[in-house]
Amino acid sequence: MVAKTIGTKVSFAWETVSGVRPTTGYKVWCDCTGHPDLNPEREQIETTKLCETNNKTYEDGLMDFGTLSFGSNLTTDTMDLFIGANGYVTIYATKQASELGLWACVDIQGINKSYFIPVKPQEFGLPSGEAGSNKYELEVRFLATGSAGWNDDPVYDTDTTYDMTITGYVVTGVDLDILKDDKLARSITTSDTSTIVPLPNGTYTVIARKTGKTSQIQDVTIDSDAETVTFTTMA
Repeated sequence: MVAKTIGTKVSFAWETVSGVRPTTGYKVWCDCTGHPDLNPEREQIETTKLCETNNKTYEDGLMDFGTLSFGSNLTTDTMDLFIGANGYVTIYATKQASELGLWACVDIQGINKSYFIPVKPQEFGLPSGEAGSNKYELEVRFLATGSAGWNDDPVYDTDTTYDMTITGYVVTGVDLDILKDDKLARSITTSDTSTIVPLPNGTYTVIARKTGKTSQIQDVTIDSDAETVTFTTMA
């Protein structure tokens, strides 16, 4: 089957072990509209000797990916993905302090391999806009930070769950509503003084209710790690 761009997924994941390409936890960038050429020609270093009488000789040098420019619709989701509180640009320096890098993946539908490349995300500004019914089209740029190549398809973060521990309310019988994208994801009535809920990556709103008590609301983001939500006592 000939590969088509339809269904192609661009995603990212942080290393959990320094220098080791992650195989799980990839988060799909749904607003991506195009990826750059990831097939640069390798530099050729001339090694011709004086004794050569017919052809020049060469050895392989380096590949230069240059600046990698990905197209995107300008949306709140893309802003959050890159420059939100836990965005790739926002926390890149923190991850680097722990020697953990970011990997990009291009997964082509119908092809049993995906292309992976370690990258450094760059800050972006506001693209040009014109009058009329035109959308904003953004270019998000990256620098390659290491060797790229084809490997087995990744496991996406939607396939992996992490524990959200909800605690602090002290008593049982508290109604917990967990919302994602303003839609109810889970609804639980507590039977213990803390509750563990496995959830995939994402930003959630947790609402705690108990008859006769003031409702409490907290937002929490699960980003490939367990999180704890602590309410005040509802006893």
